[in-house]
Amino acid sequence: MRIGLGHLHMRPDDFWRMTLPEFFAACDGYLESRGVRKAGRVAAPTRAEVDALFAQLDDQGRLKSNG
Repeated sequence: MRIGLGHLHMRPDDFWRMTLPEFFAACDGYLESRGVRKAGRVAAPTRAEVDALFAQLDDQGRLKSNG
């Protein structure tokens, strides 16, 4: 409900009448409009991207401090 009524600014009647496929399509459209998703399938991260993310973590899996 928070996504439909809040982020998508839907009227309650419209939210409760839509099907799950319609709701998921609306969510996908919202994410694409915000640049969170590319149209179509989202590509898996490359090995270099994964390595760069792991390089930001300490031995306990927490983000390393900058200081």
